[in-house]
Amino acid sequence: MGELSPIKSFSIYEGFVNTIEKYFNSKVEIERIQAQKELMREYINNHFDTLNYIITRIFDERKMVIEKIFEVIDEGMRKDDRELIISGLDNLAKIVTTSPLKDFETFKKIFNSPKGYIEI
Repeated sequence: MGELSPIKSFSIYEGFVNTIEKYFNSKVEIERIQAQKELMREYINNHFDTLNYIITRIFDERKMVIEKIFEVIDEGMRKDDRELIISGLDNLAKIVTTSPLKDFETFKKIFNSPKGYIEI
């Protein structure tokens, strides 16, 4: 084997330095992507938790209203009060035939908008 010329040695050294530089740049890029992934995961989890809370509250409120209506119906039955029973059944029909999520598309647009806000 012959000796390496200075130009050939420098070329090998330059290739080595470029390889090391690419390695470190790749490592930095991977770390940046992983940090972004974690931020996105946190954002999605927070988004889900908030939506879950809101939907749970909507249906909890609805459940409480339905329970109160059944109390009115039960009271009407105990008192044999036909008007109270009919009023309770009318209110029950109204609440079960309306969707608490009828405006959910509008809500989602506001919720997903960076400038949106929610009043609870």
